[in-house]
Amino acid sequence: MNLLPYKDRLYFYTVKYPAYEESLCMMEMKYLFNKVPEKGYLFSSFYVKPDRSVFIKHCISIIYTGNNLEDIVEQIKRNNLSYEKFKVTYIFVTNENMDYYFSSLGFTLVDKC
Repeated sequence: MNLLPYKDRLYFYTVKYPAYEESLCMMEMKYLFNKVPEKGYLFSSFYVKPDRSVFIKHCISIIYTGNNLEDIVEQIKRNNLSYEKFKVTYIFVTNENMDYYFSSLGFTLVDKC
């Protein structure tokens, strides 16, 4: 199972900035995370409250990891997690095209990249 322990938790951050503030954003991200985002997002083991920066738009705590969506769904089923207590939101980081379909677990995202 790929459940990440609390101390090893990963966070996914989306970052957005106007072109004229790119250097300021990169400097701030370097200070906060010790790295700069690639393509508008970054992964970090550091937790930073999103309201700490005007450039951070989302922060998602990563609970499970897997090689594909089916691996993650199996982990959720194995741990008897109830989807009624979770909100699933797709975050557009770039101009991606994403479809969805309804499954027994709820809406499933289908990546067309």
